Amino acid sequence: MVMKKIIATLFILTLVIFYGCEEKQLFLFPTLTHQVQYTVDETTGVIHEDGQLALEEINDFLTEIQLDGLIEEIGLEGFAFSFDIYDDNEAETVVLSAFIQDGSGETVAIFEDQQFDIANIEEGATYSVTDLLQEEGVQALEDIINGLVADPGQYDTVNIAVDGVSSPSGVAAHMEVFISFRINAKIKP
Repeated sequence: MVMKKIIATLFILTLVIFYGCEEKQLFLFPTLTHQVQYTVDETTGVIHEDGQLALEEINDFLTEIQLDGLIEEIGLEGFAFSFDIYDDNEAETVVLSAFIQDGSGETVAIFEDQQFDIANIEEGATYSVTDLLQEEGVQALEDIINGLVADPGQYDTVNIAVDGVSSPSGVAAHMEVFISFRINAKIKP
């Protein structure tokens, strides 16, 4: 009788251990914060500046993380502005939008009409644009970065244009504008 209890207990323990040991998947989540810089120096009240993605930096990041495993997913988040305002700036406000060309060559907005009061801009601070992001433009940028995973040399340049207005019109708008975002990867080692 004791032997049957021992065998039954061992059988139950074996089942518990066997079914309790399921395989766990491990993923790595590396990120790269990327920044595009624009110099605004105008007096017309109209802003148009072209900036380029640093493809070499992005490709280096993608190559490095592929050494750790298979890239399962690439995503973007954390779109933000920061500014360096020059002493000769007289503009009081700027309203900015960012545009990129999608895979079909159509220009689509990443975000539109983000307004900044220059007097309230703090040096070194970042200002999120999450509420004004346009899904189509973010998807176009994400598609470009995912395309670099498959073929790092497929683009010579990728431009992100910043358009907008400064006010009052006719005064100097002089500043450095930085747009930053995070590239997030999901890696299966």
